[in-house]
Amino acid sequence: MKMYLSFTGLLLSSVNSYASEHSPFILTDVDTSFADTTQKSKAISRFKMDIGVESDWSNTLTNGSYSVVSYSIFRGENASNFTQDLQSFSNIDDSHYSKFYEAYFGTPLAPSTFLKFGLMDATNDFAAAYYGGGFINASMGFSPTIGGISTFPTPKLGAHIHKQFKHWALKLGAYSDADNRLSFSDSFQIAEIEVPYAFKSTIRFGAWYHTGLATKTSSVENTNDYYMVIDHHFSDSMSGFVQFGNANTKFTDLNTHWSVGLNYLGLLLENSYSGIMVSEVDVVGKGSETTYEFYTDIALNDYLTIKPGLIYIDNVAGDDHLGSAQIFNVRLSAAF
Repeated sequence: MKMYLSFTGLLLSSVNSYASEHSPFILTDVDTSFADTTQKSKAISRFKMDIGVESDWSNTLTNGSYSVVSYSIFRGENASNFTQDLQSFSNIDDSHYSKFYEAYFGTPLAPSTFLKFGLMDATNDFAAAYYGGGFINASMGFSPTIGGISTFPTPKLGAHIHKQFKHWALKLGAYSDADNRLSFSDSFQIAEIEVPYAFKSTIRFGAWYHTGLATKTSSVENTNDYYMVIDHHFSDSMSGFVQFGNANTKFTDLNTHWSVGLNYLGLLLENSYSGIMVSEVDVVGKGSETTYEFYTDIALNDYLTIKPGLIYIDNVAGDDHLGSAQIFNVRLSAAF
């Protein structure tokens, strides 16, 4: 849920007055996880805030043109460093940072063609399950088999073009993946075909290519692979998704990834979504790590939501010695 405080450019600086409308936003997540593993237990808290503005340039440029600029702050502990899971059970976790997050511009090139370029999170346009956004597991954002995609915590410089045809759409993207996110000394390219097959339901096939990904022996080589996402709308109260991703085991310990999930409106509380999912990665030379998640999203008012959830990770990192992990997570989100 994202709610903007919108006001005209006349209320901003003279530079901003060229835009039709500015929509400043503040998005805040506070996570507390009570994690219990085979070896130890711990309460882990963290905080993430995104501050930015979305501007509509339709009156001065092409109709439908807009820009987004945001700054991000994270404080707290990366919980997956404690649990040692491979799928990052919380999608806001990283090391401490304060930095510009995204800065991009989007504009129509033709009635059926749209272009975006700048610093941007590619998973807003590629690979993510549309009906997976309620889950906190990072694998719902994109398959962990996709190596080097431009996303949290450091979106890279890139360009994305979306071409809509009568019965399907083609999306192409190219992004930096260098240590300097403004450099193209190595890059990540991705292509995705999206085919609607029913009301609010789509199937997407994607392929990606990385010009310089580090292998497990530290050499740098080119690699490529593929993924698939199905999003299905069952009814106004139920939706679901299926994901699959494949990886070259020369570059990662993950071989394949799959997940499936369902969301239901009104399961526990009226006007509140609940969801259940399972996500599994096959680990080379070991077993499989399987994550289960159940959540309920409760709106406290127009600005605040609280999301309690239960997460169970079976065979952490595919390692029998690490056993399992149980997490009770509470996320408080504010959107202004």
